[in-house]
Amino acid sequence: MPFQILPVSINDRSTIANIVIRSSINDPFASSVYPTFTTEDRIETCKARFPKTLVSENSWHLKVADETGEIISYSRWVLPTELWQTLRAESVVEEVSAEDKERYEKEFQAVISGDDWPIGINKEMVLPMEEKMEVARKKFPTEPSILLNGLNTLPNHQRRGAATTMLKWGTELADKNKLKIRLEATPSGFPLYKAHGFEPVETVVHHLKEFGGPEEYTHVLMVRDPVA
Repeated sequence: MPFQILPVSINDRSTIANIVIRSSINDPFASSVYPTFTTEDRIETCKARFPKTLVSENSWHLKVADETGEIISYSRWVLPTELWQTLRAESVVEEVSAEDKERYEKEFQAVISGDDWPIGINKEMVLPMEEKMEVARKKFPTEPSILLNGLNTLPNHQRRGAATTMLKWGTELADKNKLKIRLEATPSGFPLYKAHGFEPVETVVHHLKEFGGPEEYTHVLMVRDPVA
């Protein structure tokens, strides 16, 4: 039985949080973002923030189940409004009540500090990184495009093809709608994206040792053009 791509629901929040955090467990940058948190603390924070992300406009969330039914991979896409609305019209989408949205907002705010940063985050390290990334993002295409905002696979299921399955979904959607896809690749993700037709448009090198992070860490901003 091949991998199955399925929509994500609020009932998946614990599973998705576990995948997101554990997929980067060996990434030197990710492990220094919340320096005082245990892995379980990071999972709980991700779980609290996830529902608000799930119901945000233009976001499209997918999961991959393997032949046993285990959910092993997750991706989040941000789509142009018209395409997002089309997919919603074609799919069975779980409607979210105003009361649920209010509850998700409260859960989100519970892990956010007074200065709008997540509680426990290494702000001294992340803030200058984000400032550099904002400058680099100006190299992205200005026309409507698809953003791949996250692609995560459990470590013991990596290199089985789950991420490739998810990328194939996204590239076929982009080609059908004549849209570019943009993303910000980590060192571990770069080879995969390069193999699927993404090309670098800007490279950002961060020096993070003084903040408790790695000596050097690189993000590569990449774009894939639609294929006719």
